[in-house]
Amino acid sequence: MTISKDKAEFIAITALQFIAENPDRLARFFALNGLTPAQLENALTQTEILVGCLDFLCEWEPDLLAFAAYANIPPELPMQAQQVLMGRENR
Repeated sequence: MTISKDKAEFIAITALQFIAENPDRLARFFALNGLTPAQLENALTQTEILVGCLDFLCEWEPDLLAFAAYANIPPELPMQAQQVLMGRENR
């Protein structure tokens, strides 16, 4: 199943919201990505940051499963969204 770019962006924005709602998860996200809170201000318009949010969640299964439950989506969907945003979706 291929998802649209709009849906992929929505999933990534939801992922950013999920990360930001938990201070410990957000601190780990900043530490692992080298980002600052100021850089997140424009995150919604920066594909690289949105892809980074999805990558962050896909790299650690407990976060991925928690996000899937939070967003009420299958756990494989964040990785598909990441691929779409990176321009690597299967056609």
